[in-house]
Amino acid sequence: DFRQNMTTGLKNFITENLEQRGVPVGSGERLRNALLRYYGVLLDRARREQRSRFPQGVELYGISFT
Repeated sequence: DFRQNMTTGLKNFITENLEQRGVPVGSGERLRNALLRYYGVLLDRARREQRSRFPQGVELYGISFT
């Protein structure tokens, strides 16, 4: 109960402060989505780099390709 009251109070505090500063409604969600997309780009890049540095062998029809 206390936790829920704190969460509600914190949401209201943040919302009021953002409104006072003229931050448009929904910009937080757009920022979150943009950061998630950017994180995905960085993660894909890191995976490609790791695969190029440490290639894994592949086995196809019982033949091993390394």
